[in-house]
Amino acid sequence: MSSLIKEPLNQSCKIRMGIGLESVLLDYIVKNNNNLESIKTKNIKGSKEKDHLFRDDVNKIIYYAEIKSNLMLDSEKTPSTRKKVSEIIDELSAEHEGYKIVGNLVVLRYTSVDKIPHDIINKYTNTKVVGINDYLSLLGVPVIENYVDGLNICAEKIRETSAF
Repeated sequence: MSSLIKEPLNQSCKIRMGIGLESVLLDYIVKNNNNLESIKTKNIKGSKEKDHLFRDDVNKIIYYAEIKSNLMLDSEKTPSTRKKVSEIIDELSAEHEGYKIVGNLVVLRYTSVDKIPHDIINKYTNTKVVGINDYLSLLGVPVIENYVDGLNICAEKIRETSAF
């Protein structure tokens, strides 16, 4: 994702940006879809973290998303990410009987799946890989028109508050 940012970010800023985007995105989704309730709980030791977890009681759907800034992961991380998503979907199916479970691997680097290189998508067999605007559309939330501009504004704010 850092290739979309005009000015370089150090590793600390990149981490802060990723965490911040995940949080801002969650707030944006809840604000723009009254049917969705965030049901993400605090991380419990020994339990797999769920980046986004929403419940739609009207349509009986649980939406789970693993949010990644970069899917060019090393050879060990790719299979573990696939496995994590699959296991969490299975857990959610058992926990939320009567609900459809929709799981996605959301790539913040791309706005839509048609922009994600096929070699990246092909690494994530049995996992639905989507871009940020695909994800927002799925949730019935307005897409972000000037996404790259927004990322650069966020990066500038993070840079200003860091000892960069």
